[in-house]
Amino acid sequence: MAFDRNIQGLSEGEISQLLSQEMVNIIFQSLQMNLFRRIEREIAEGLGLEFLRISLNNQENGGTPFFLEDLHLSDLTLEVGKNIGDNLLITYSTPLDFHGESSLGLDVKLAPDFTFSTQLETYSLKKEDYKIRFGLEIRF
Repeated sequence: MAFDRNIQGLSEGEISQLLSQEMVNIIFQSLQMNLFRRIEREIAEGLGLEFLRISLNNQENGGTPFFLEDLHLSDLTLEVGKNIGDNLLITYSTPLDFHGESSLGLDVKLAPDFTFSTQLETYSLKKEDYKIRFGLEIRF
């Protein structure tokens, strides 16, 4: 458990109450994540995508369920992926407020054990502030 409170000097009853609250938070967070992932799968399937993910940019939320936090669209990232044929996967990711770093990726399966990947990350195409990455994955 992520227990970030100082329990020194607390009574056994107070410690028990804190532990109970932490357990409730963990269970609630797990239920939310399972429901959230199920909704993501349903939306992706309905849109004909391989996957659709909405994730929290900053994972340092203190262990509290992120739906209860004061979230802004800039705190969340949308990532989608679509297979085109058997050998090509296209991915796109962006903050939900559509400001900040976006990424477009291509994964090409050259053979069953070889995959070539490229990714374009942009901060601002107008200012030519971007990165291009290339990679080769070899499975053996």
